[in-house]
Amino acid sequence: MRTRRSLPVVLLVPVLAAVVLVAASGCGGSGTDAEKTAFVQTELYLGLEIPAGGQVSGEQFATFLDEVVTPAFPAGLTVFDSYGQMRQSDGKIVRQTTKVLLLVHEDTKANSDAVSKLISSYRSRFENPQVMHTTQAVEPEFFGN
Repeated sequence: MRTRRSLPVVLLVPVLAAVVLVAASGCGGSGTDAEKTAFVQTELYLGLEIPAGGQVSGEQFATFLDEVVTPAFPAGLTVFDSYGQMRQSDGKIVRQTTKVLLLVHEDTKANSDAVSKLISSYRSRFENPQVMHTTQAVEPEFFGN
């Protein structure tokens, strides 16, 4: 009966490490993972209460979308009507109607700067209403045209 010789463990470890590195880097495949564009989802919670009194109207908000948001993010956006509340430093609960602006875009400095400009523009246009900004990495799939 013939016995099978196995490779010493000392030789297997470097070979396995090389295989893992090649697979992890995408060099052994089509390379699509390395070529993926990074996307983020940005949410802007735009308070509609004007601190000096009154509220941003639907028409004013639509004009803001047309003049500021759409030129900065022409690929698309989503807006939700919302209600929010927060506790101020003095303990008082402030409640207000809010618009949530949802943007899914490439994770670039130019887009990050554009989001900052949206926030600044909204606050200056409507006398410093509250704005909250969140961003998180996402992996979108686009279907359609």
